[in-house]
Amino acid sequence: MKKWLVLASLFVVAVGITVFGFILPALPSEPILAQGKGIKVTAERFIDTKQNFALAQSMLGGEQSEPTDQELLEQLLISELLLSQAKSKGLTATEEEVNGFIEEQRKMLRGSDQHEMIALMDERIRLSGMDEDSFWQDKTTKDAYREAIISGKLPKHLINEGEITGWDDFASYQKKLLQANINSIKVNWDVLENTER
Repeated sequence: MKKWLVLASLFVVAVGITVFGFILPALPSEPILAQGKGIKVTAERFIDTKQNFALAQSMLGGEQSEPTDQELLEQLLISELLLSQAKSKGLTATEEEVNGFIEEQRKMLRGSDQHEMIALMDERIRLSGMDEDSFWQDKTTKDAYREAIISGKLPKHLINEGEITGWDDFASYQKKLLQANINSIKVNWDVLENTER
């Protein structure tokens, strides 16, 4: 399980979308694509995620089809909702956890035989305009991992609290969470016209 979590988290930074999500704080001036109680998805984040998915598809291949804009937005909204739920239940990630997790992943990546994943991570770092050490120590990278760790603690917490019966029940929980909140989320697709890159 721990190895899967590490690989999934590498994918968080490499691609920008996982079951945990890639949560980056929105700047006040950024156009908002979707917003609800305590959650927000900026147009820039949506576009970055879409581009990162395309990059991963081109480098890693696979038969998974590209998600529609609606599917992609729903996944980002689920990520935001999971993070909000985790925080509301008091789940946190210490600086030591974040630094330790990043170091563990760097070691795993260096020792990995997953050449495609290594190439994808190298390309992601190159596109950031930073060298490798700067990328891993960057506040944005650390914030993404902090949010991923916090969200990643939610399933176990829900199991311990009896809200879900096991890991298999978590997918259903995510769908229900989105359905329970979807009517309170305002979406403005028009902001993408002025933000496309």
